[in-house]
Amino acid sequence: MIQKLPLTKAEYREQGIHSDTLELAAKLFRCEGCLYLENIYSPDFIEILHKAYCKRHQHCFQDKPSNQVYLVGEKRYKIAIELSSPFDSSLLCTHPLILAVIKHLLGDDVILASFSSVTSLPSAPDQHRHRDHPMLFGAAIDVIIPCYAIKLIIPLVKLDNETGTTRMWPGTHLNLDNTKHQDSIDLQVPTGDCILMDYRLSHQGLANQSKQVRPILYVSYTRPWFQDFKNFKQLEKLKLNKKTTRSLRNSISFFAKCKKT
Repeated sequence: MIQKLPLTKAEYREQGIHSDTLELAAKLFRCEGCLYLENIYSPDFIEILHKAYCKRHQHCFQDKPSNQVYLVGEKRYKIAIELSSPFDSSLLCTHPLILAVIKHLLGDDVILASFSSVTSLPSAPDQHRHRDHPMLFGAAIDVIIPCYAIKLIIPLVKLDNETGTTRMWPGTHLNLDNTKHQDSIDLQVPTGDCILMDYRLSHQGLANQSKQVRPILYVSYTRPWFQDFKNFKQLEKLKLNKKTTRSLRNSISFFAKCKKT
């Protein structure tokens, strides 16, 4: 079972997480490889993002693979998201509640490594079970070292049995053989909630059985020494402009090698 981090009313109101809550977040995350956060974003904010996303990327669903759009499965498209309005909001990639947890897990010198989305069209089938990145060494040390990369999952539509969700195998980030853990969970995620996931965790995108497009935003945070060489061979990691860089630089650093528009 994936537990939800019990944030208090005061923490929501102050937009800050107390030290004991951060310790609990770290304990849950290290045990399960994922962490569920409730009511982080307002439904109105998510709706703004959803409308902007559909308007900006509708044409991508018919395009051939490019440096902006990449086919990652039948009727599944990975898209590079430009960090421009409304996606440059400080409440998105650098939300204070999320960033507090991220920095507690990865350190204050954490890097904003990538910002993309995966959109599953109606009737898209189940994805294959996988990790987001191969283990670094292929040896026992891989499950001993602390987490070095985290993915933030932000659904732009409700994830349920009809639209499909992400099936996860809690604990598989601590096992070299990700097939040993057979107990999985299919998270039901309303808009406004989000999930943090260790890059090493075994998971699977489920089929979209609804009639609507299912876009999910993915933001990756890493320790400074780690770079993802698997998932962005054909896709930009970050699409920044000068205004975005200035507005977010005080909260988090970026990888230097990224395109600026």
